[in-house]
Amino acid sequence: MLMNDLEAILFDLDGVIVDSEPLHEKAFRQTSLHLGRDLTPEEVASLRGTVDEIGAAKLLEYNPTATLSVPQVMEYYNNLFKTMFDQVRLFPGCLDFIEKAHKRGFKLGLTTSALQENQQRIFEMFNLWPFFSTVITGQDIINGKPHPEPYLKTAEKLGVAPANALVIEDSLNGVRSGKAAGCPVIAITTSFPRELLMELQADYVVDSFAELERLLSFE
Repeated sequence: MLMNDLEAILFDLDGVIVDSEPLHEKAFRQTSLHLGRDLTPEEVASLRGTVDEIGAAKLLEYNPTATLSVPQVMEYYNNLFKTMFDQVRLFPGCLDFIEKAHKRGFKLGLTTSALQENQQRIFEMFNLWPFFSTVITGQDIINGKPHPEPYLKTAEKLGVAPANALVIEDSLNGVRSGKAAGCPVIAITTSFPRELLMELQADYVVDSFAELERLLSFE
């Protein structure tokens, strides 16, 4: 066992449970092209793990001649993403890990920047509802990641101290959010290189759910 006092596991959604970050990147790039130009790799990286308002504002910042408002950019982007839903897949080993964690008595929470509508659709697609006691989406918070609010709110709703709630994250902003909330954080290398995740002082960095299971002695 990694931490004897661990009571809960808090999951991000995009890039942790579902392999959707390439689809988000595609939607961001197509939205930016609609606004004026394509995104650089650095700009794409800056958009990972953002809430919709922040992502839309960044897209407008990257396209200063665009005439759309933040809500209009959000609508365009979300409509694009919805057309890609049939391409969303679970990461290998993720569902097995969730089932094992649930059977072992851990309280499971979801902490995502995604729209509630998108989160609910994904949970229905993969039958994830039975496992999660608490879900916090971008519409439930005032301050998105990297602010600690998302993870603090999830831990509070689960009734556990942040120090006893393990965060599993893929994005730099997500790791920052979990650490700022006082949670132990395990980063998974689905979206960012190991070196960058370690620089943010994630407690552990893993490459897969199989490795995460070994780390937590779930096998």
